[in-house]
Amino acid sequence: MKQLLFKTVIFSIIFLLLLFFIDKKYYRLKNEPFINSVMSLEDAPKDSYEIVFFGSSHLYRGIEPAIIKAKTGINNTVVHGGGTHLGNVYYDIIESLKYHSPKLIVIETWPLYSPSPINNNFLKDGKMTPVKASTLYGKKPGFNKLEQAFITYGKETPYHFLNTFIFHENWKNLTKWKKDIDQSSKLTAEEIYYKRPKKYDILDIDKVEKYTNFKFKNNQIYLSSTEKTYLDKINKLAQKNNFSLLFITVPVYKEYTSQTVEGYRRVQNELKEYIKPYPNMSIWSSKITPENIDRTYIINERKINSNQHLNNKGTTIISCELADYILEKYPQLEKKNGSPKFVEEFIYKTPNQKPDDLNSVVHKLNYINDPSKNDLIYIDRSDKVLKISGCFFNKKIDNKSAKKFVILKRDDNFALIFDRLFKGDYTRVTKEFGEAFSHSTYSKTIDLDLLLDGNYEIIHVLESNEKKYFYEYTGYKIKIE
Repeated sequence: MKQLLFKTVIFSIIFLLLLFFIDKKYYRLKNEPFINSVMSLEDAPKDSYEIVFFGSSHLYRGIEPAIIKAKTGINNTVVHGGGTHLGNVYYDIIESLKYHSPKLIVIETWPLYSPSPINNNFLKDGKMTPVKASTLYGKKPGFNKLEQAFITYGKETPYHFLNTFIFHENWKNLTKWKKDIDQSSKLTAEEIYYKRPKKYDILDIDKVEKYTNFKFKNNQIYLSSTEKTYLDKINKLAQKNNFSLLFITVPVYKEYTSQTVEGYRRVQNELKEYIKPYPNMSIWSSKITPENIDRTYIINERKINSNQHLNNKGTTIISCELADYILEKYPQLEKKNGSPKFVEEFIYKTPNQKPDDLNSVVHKLNYINDPSKNDLIYIDRSDKVLKISGCFFNKKIDNKSAKKFVILKRDDNFALIFDRLFKGDYTRVTKEFGEAFSHSTYSKTIDLDLLLDGNYEIIHVLESNEKKYFYEYTGYKIKIE
């Protein structure tokens, strides 16, 4: 009997250790952005992030960490959960402190402004409201994850504590599991997150009328006692770990803001009162007034409700503006220079001059709306779209597998990066350079509503498999007016 009990205990220990190993190594899906964002904390070298952002999908779509890094030189990352509340943010901050010693924690305030009861009263009878896209599943097994799981799920904690159980459907869907493991072995969580697809769609005109006629309520937009309790908890973490707190607000669609302005002011005033005694806390809002956030800044949301997100036009403007604020407000943050890891770093840091032969690419621009191809091409907004086609390559790298970018850069506060390029006409290219370079052609159609007025440089960039960048300022400029 004792022998059987001993074997059972040993087997149970081995089984649990195996589950922990599988859970940590293979069962946190990096392709899920909310899981991936948490995993970026442990994937990065210890104490490498000076800034960590926390929030919901509004943060995910509203702030581009690569732009913050490019313009400030400060290492940063984003941790977000879809529809998250301040309780989850608290546990996410604790998780980040296990791996890093950030000097600045940034909290995006949609969880405070959201009219949803899930946000205002997320703690009832000692139990925290669960959210579907929870950062809980990005954490590896440990005390912090156990506490968050227990306060959220109670008796169901074991099921949610180990991803092996909660994502049991992957036991059968081995193709998805293998794909995720393959990608995870090639890229870090940070690389996957930073290189996530950019959103260049625009809110449809027919939905504008629906938003205008939709009745939004602001009486549920307030700073609840539960939220204040967790603000206190977060502040205690700040005092103990010596970091500053910055609250930022990513703007939403003007039709929603105009109807809920009283609720926004209510929360803003309460938050201002809350931070008054604490010199380590600050609030930032964009200089873009809410009434200027029209449909061209917003993705084409599927549902008409209080939840709207910025497209890459809005994200770029807000991120650049916030980066300038961080540089001015927090000059003590450590800046780390080095070779660019992401195309945003490369574009915002590189001087506007022709590169040397080592970095240059062979390029041709075939068409930019106006086929005359003068040095400065005028594009009228009545054209609706900007059509660009051409080719570019570098003879010293594998061009077929290299990633291509076409960049329209107005200035150091606005540059749009396009990487989803269609293959263009390669007849002339193969005739001049050979069949090996037929895949180097591209064509891209860009909605002019995504571009601000002004002069733009056109830049071609190649990213090789070895993550080296090769680039060329094409010499052509366009003027949009």
